[in-house]
Amino acid sequence: MDKNLPNRKMLPHSVPYWLTESPIYFFTVCASPRGENQLCKKDISEKLWESAYFYMKNGDWWIYCFLLMPDHIHALIGLSMKTGLADSVALWKRYAARNLKINWQRDFFDHRLRREESIINKTQYVLNNPVRAGLTESYEQWPYYWGFNSDGRSIR
Repeated sequence: MDKNLPNRKMLPHSVPYWLTESPIYFFTVCASPRGENQLCKKDISEKLWESAYFYMKNGDWWIYCFLLMPDHIHALIGLSMKTGLADSVALWKRYAARNLKINWQRDFFDHRLRREESIINKTQYVLNNPVRAGLTESYEQWPYYWGFNSDGRSIR
């Protein structure tokens, strides 16, 4: 290993103790190897969505948006104060690895959103991910997207 290269800084996934509201997170989970389509397959995508929706029905997550790309997932979720993000995502990844045979990269990227404006910006970023990748002309055409409005109505 080259000692001149920077080390990747590992940041905690825990909710700060002083936070009084349920946080909203943008997170990305990558499959391994990158560049291989493990996720955008009809049977796999439906089961991934069903498993994420299970967490919502169980009260652990509120799904604002959930989008699959061939080798990674972007999601915006509200997190229950009773549930830790790291544990929740780890359990979900474990389910997908065991039951759907998905190989995941270690860990995941997350960012806690702090303002309504951030939610709108991150949602637009997520929705346009397949457009930027040249996989579709508009996010409405992308079949691997699900979410809910703030009033609880399903977007898909």
